[in-house]
Amino acid sequence: MAAAVTVAGAYEERPSSGALAEFVECVWWARGEGGGTTPVLPDGCVDLLFERPVEGARPRTARIVGTMRHARVVRRVKPYELLAVRFRAGGAKALLQLNVATVVDASAAWTPSTSRREGLETCRRDTDIRAAASALEHALAQEIPSVLPRDRACLQSAAACVAQPERSVLEVAESLGISRQHLRKRVVTATGLGPKQLARIARFRLVAAELAGGAPPSAALALETGYCDQAHMANEFRALSGTTPSAYARFHSSKTLASSRQ
Repeated sequence: MAAAVTVAGAYEERPSSGALAEFVECVWWARGEGGGTTPVLPDGCVDLLFERPVEGARPRTARIVGTMRHARVVRRVKPYELLAVRFRAGGAKALLQLNVATVVDASAAWTPSTSRREGLETCRRDTDIRAAASALEHALAQEIPSVLPRDRACLQSAAACVAQPERSVLEVAESLGISRQHLRKRVVTATGLGPKQLARIARFRLVAAELAGGAPPSAALALETGYCDQAHMANEFRALSGTTPSAYARFHSSKTLASSRQ
């Protein structure tokens, strides 16, 4: 397990490690009283989400939240406690044999097979959220020996697009020793998105992370993250997030300032 934990209010995440890290980016959990909205940005990932019992309420069925191509707003009106795993691009297809194309820009109820049910459902019952997160990771790690070679190849192709978002589809394909058409087939199978769209989201995510970390929305940042210029970066950021890089940076700057005053 990775020791580092990122905390942001009622939200925490723990990066995955070991063999599971090839498929899973992190486990995360969140609590809230409801009555508000949360903006969710596209990240090229699929999440498996469990709602845990809160104040005697019966939890909903586990859900798969698919890859998003644009930001959306999630509204919760009641108290909630969530536990989820965020898969890397292609990880959900490889570990869960999920047809990811059916949940692009959508979510769906998910029922584990009988062989998986006991391990995965323990994450609902453990009262300690961190212990429940560990149980969820352990259950998923048991699936690794069953990953099909073709799904691992698709996963690796998607990972190459994410790791090299500034390169053309042809350049990424050549780096893997396959044709452009073969790359597209693998990435669509793994993520439900084409390689160009996946790389577009990965590049946007790099910018969002830099802005959240305090970097100014500058021409230098645009060039460092693979955009032609600052205007190109701003247009792409607005298209994917619904806001501008400057507004996003100000929002995170105000959160940091408020936190430092507490």
